[in-house]
Amino acid sequence: MPGTPQPEWLPPLSDKRDAEILGAAYDVFVAKGLHRATMLDIATQARASKETIYARFGSKERLFKALLAWGASSRRPALTILAEAPAEKAEEALREAGVQLLTLFYRPESIALDRLRLAEGPHHPEMRRIMEEVATKPVRDALSGFFGKLVRAGIVPLDQVHAAAETYIDVLRGVNYLAVIVGDQPPPDAGRIRQIATRAAQAALRAFAKSESA
Repeated sequence: MPGTPQPEWLPPLSDKRDAEILGAAYDVFVAKGLHRATMLDIATQARASKETIYARFGSKERLFKALLAWGASSRRPALTILAEAPAEKAEEALREAGVQLLTLFYRPESIALDRLRLAEGPHHPEMRRIMEEVATKPVRDALSGFFGKLVRAGIVPLDQVHAAAETYIDVLRGVNYLAVIVGDQPPPDAGRIRQIATRAAQAALRAFAKSESA
């Protein structure tokens, strides 16, 4: 019989058994850390055999990568906002995408995974590459496409695209995110999240305006 149900905080997977195994992996990784967790621990939590886990995911590292990729898939609606927004609604699109991204970043499960990633980095040097591939790159690509759209619309100069995208991310995550991860402050509420997202959108677009007037 299946053990861990599909987590409610993640998008549904077509293969429910994979979802159960990944849900079990999350529980084990957060409780024990990636370094100390074993495939037997995960198999026991998922009420599956180790052979089943290996057949579906191949290794503990690939299982962790699949879990991160599943979590990152929650960001697709925010990235869709950027992909579909018309250039004349740039600030609104950046703000709403930021609200969705920050809401996901500050979920308890996302915070737990980020804390795990920071703690386990020295044991697993490839974790940075995995995070880049499954989490960071899709957001960066979406922002590049969005600001490229503004360039084509004549709203912003081409040579400032990278700087504006970096400004947006820097303000969006900022010191607040690090303070939450290390436990110095609680996650922001919905009102504060919207304030941060608004400030990030305005900062990114204001950088363009200053460049144009220079």
